[in-house]
Amino acid sequence: MSENKDKLVVLWTSGDREVAFKMVFMYTLNAKLKGWWKDVTLIVWGPSSKLLSEDAEVQVYF
Repeated sequence: MSENKDKLVVLWTSGDREVAFKMVFMYTLNAKLKGWWKDVTLIVWGPSSKLLSEDAEVQVYF
């Protein structure tokens, strides 16, 4: 197993919009802006994809 400390992958599975704004988006955005990791990837999976497809405010922020 290789160690790569320059990459962060976040798997977003919650359909709760508060989780999206107060955890997922806030953490991934700050991880990138503050240089905590060089490469930040957000994977949208399950209920989060439904939320993203139906909520205009979430789409704009995303």
